Order: sequence, then structure tokens, then C-alpha cells
Amino acid sequence: MYHSMAQMIMIAATLALNTPVYIMPKFDFIQMLEYTQRYRITDYVVVPPIVVPLAKHPAVKKFNLSSVEDIGCGAAPLGKEVSEQLQALWPPGKVNVRQGYGMAETTCSMMNWDPREKGFSAAVGELNANCEAKIMADSVTELSERNQRGELWLRGQNVMKGYWQNSEATKATKTGDVAFVDDHGKFHVVDQLKELIKVKGNQVAPAELKDLLLEHPVVADAAVIGNATDNDERPRAYVVLKSGQVASAKDIFAVRRWQGVPDRTDHRWGSFH
Repeated sequence: MYHSMAQMIMIAATLALNTPVYIMPKFDFIQMLEYTQRYRITDYVVVPPIVVPLAKHPAVKKFNLSSVEDIGCGAAPLGKEVSEQLQALWPPGKVNVRQGYGMAETTCSMMNWDPREKGFSAAVGELNANCEAKIMADSVTELSERNQRGELWLRGQNVMKGYWQNSEATKATKTGDVAFVDDHGKFHVVDQLKELIKVKGNQVAPAELKDLLLEHPVVADAAVIGNATDNDERPRAYVVLKSGQVASAKDIFAVRRWQGVPDRTDHRWGSFH
């Protein structure tokens, strides 16, 4: 999705607003830091795989990123803790990491933030003008209470009319994203339905487990997938430790943050690499 988002934000919108943009010929993390320092970049539009090293890589502290004023993130859910770690690189209140939400089928953007409002680190904001949404438990049951999770359904003038010469795909297409609305009326996108791991009848979101892993001080990056085991499914975690760090699975799960994780997730891991 972020490729089409770049077309909309970095090409169409910036031309209309007469905003200068620096486009790297090929992405390189260290070069991105160098160019930020050299050209005094003020705004980042990034994806979670870039946010994680920004928040955790030791090289970041070698560069002057004081010119950065705003960071927008999309394409996949970004954990609250990683978002806050990134914001902590600057003085309190200087940089606000905001997530947005959209799909190529919704002309890239469906939810965003009032520019006058400080974004909540884990939320994707509120609906754009002339857009509608509801949270569905299934194909007929709408969830009307706050903080109830279900599939996100969308409608709006910016939603595509359909896939070219593929009416069946058009009829079947929904977002496939698991979401909820919090007590402030902001939307949170948790994971994709197809990514959910079913552990003894419970739906477990890999993205949430990944976020917990990334909280550990020795973990540089992580991924969680489902692993089929004897008529059941269990999470399998892969982690990348920070340079020079050593830790076992027992060390990772010994941290206090895991003590509050529901029983269905904290000791049913298929394996740990």
C-alpha cells in the first residue's frame, strides 16, 4: 500500500502544495540518516520496518535529526511502545508519530488525524470526510460498543468502483483488517484476519506479540507467525538481538511485561529462534 501512498503524498500532494521532497534512488537506512542531517528533512513518511531501526539502532544517535518535526507511518500496524521509543529521540512534545490507515482500493487514505490534534501512538485516527466505517463480528452482526474487535468495513466516495473485469472479486473484497474504536472515538487497526493465530479456540494477533517482543531491551527486531501442531496452532517467534547481546527464550519472557499476557499466549509457543 505504501507505494501508492507515496504516489499520492510524495508526488501529487507535494506538487500541489509546492513542498520540496527528497527521494532516495535506493533505500539505505544509514544514508537516510545522513540525508536527514544534510538536507534538514522535516517530515518522514515511513513504514514499521523503518520505524523499528529508527527507534532502536545505535547509529541513530550519531546523526543530528533535530530538523524532524513530524512522522507519519502506515502500511502495517505500529506498536505503541515502538512508536513511543521513536518519539523519545527528540525532546518531549517535539515530534509526534501518527499512524494513518488506507488501502489502494480506498485511494490510499481512509483515516487520519486533525493536524491540530496530537496523535495517540497506537491509533490510526478518525475517518476522513465523507467516509463511513463499521466494525463487524461476522457478515451480518455489527459491533456497536467501544473497544470491541472485529473486521473493519468501509464505505466512501474515495472507494474504488471495482476490480477491472472481476465482479466476483469486487463482491468478495473487504478490508480483512481487525480493528476497534477506543473510548476517544479513535480507530485502532490490530492485525489482518488472515494473520490471526487460533490457539485452543482463541484468536491471537501476531502483531501484538511482536510488539511485546520489541519492548525487550536486547531485541532489535522480531516477527511472529502461526505454526500448525497436532490439530492446533501455536505462535512461532523469530527475533534479532541487538549487536553484542545474548539472550535465550527464557530471558525474553522473564521480563515483567509478559506477566500480564493472557494464558493462551504466554507459554504456548511452538518455537523460538
